[in-house]
Amino acid sequence: MPKTQVQTVSRNIVLSGVMFVVFLVCSIAAQSVSPGATLSPLEVQARFGSLPEAPTAHVALTPGAMQRAQEQNGSIAANSGFTYLPYNYGPIMQTSRIYLIFWEPPQLQDGRASAVPNTFNNIMYQYVVDINGSKLLQTQTQYWMLTNSGYSYVQNTVSYGGYYLDATTPYPRNACWNPVTQYNCIRDDQIQAEIQKAIRINNWTGGYNNLFIVYTGPGEGSCSGWYTNGVCTPKNAAYLDYCGYHKYYNSAAGPVLYADITYPDSLTTNGNGCWSSLPAVPHGNIFIDAALSMTSHEHFEAITDPIPGYGWYDWVANAESADKCAWNFAPSPLIYGPLGNQYMNGHYYILQDEFSDAAFSVGLYPCVRR
Repeated sequence: MPKTQVQTVSRNIVLSGVMFVVFLVCSIAAQSVSPGATLSPLEVQARFGSLPEAPTAHVALTPGAMQRAQEQNGSIAANSGFTYLPYNYGPIMQTSRIYLIFWEPPQLQDGRASAVPNTFNNIMYQYVVDINGSKLLQTQTQYWMLTNSGYSYVQNTVSYGGYYLDATTPYPRNACWNPVTQYNCIRDDQIQAEIQKAIRINNWTGGYNNLFIVYTGPGEGSCSGWYTNGVCTPKNAAYLDYCGYHKYYNSAAGPVLYADITYPDSLTTNGNGCWSSLPAVPHGNIFIDAALSMTSHEHFEAITDPIPGYGWYDWVANAESADKCAWNFAPSPLIYGPLGNQYMNGHYYILQDEFSDAAFSVGLYPCVRR
């Protein structure tokens, strides 16, 4: 697009109780436009070509893996060396309807018992209810996509689509080998199959505003998509490299957007697991609270970059929005002390901060919580 078509767009945002006028530079036609409709699958295909059939998962690094990446090559711009989060002209989720899938058989592949706390599933549901209209989600309404009608912004709207509890289907045996969980491991294509089963049974559908979140039980590892001779390749093993990831697969109804949340567990690598950096435990169980923070991480990244790399994605830092502030909880000390840093719909949470292009563009600390 010609440089003469660059336009400066002014938007007012409330950040930590102070009003700032923020100017966002966008490569769009110099004309007044209003939010338009969500991109249809045909519009996306026309604009970007066919979406890849085997997209790469975007993972949420463990604290240890994030530190190792920064020490080795500085590829993850989290908590230091912040860079702007650019838009890559792809779709976003204007609103999100969340479907919860709990794959929780009573045993792992090696015969050991595996059970989540009795309150785990209900608390994950409560997050979906509480995040709707929240101040934390409001931080994402600065992000937009371009449609044939102009700008379409993220809305501060989340709805609950339903849940599916699968406590009878065993985890597949000899599916993969994870360095931490060994043969207690499932592949990404098997997670997709579980999602597709839940969709079929419940008559659900895919599409750009629907997100399916899969939770597995304690001790169950996974490979996020790449493995060699059944062994998870480097940077693709749950607990060792990541705590969750989001991705999509194609269907007749459009892409099926989904996230996989590894149960935080007590499994650690180099003393740094998916729960060890949590500064508060408002729900009285550090694994529940860690799973909640990881849920918000993947949820918010799916909102701004549902097709990884096509939406709001920093290719220089190899980071999506939540990556830039991963394991960052503000303020310090926490505003609610041991009860956390968020109060939503009558409930306390400890949820990671979210990156704000608006704050970054005016020289403020970009990890915000409201």
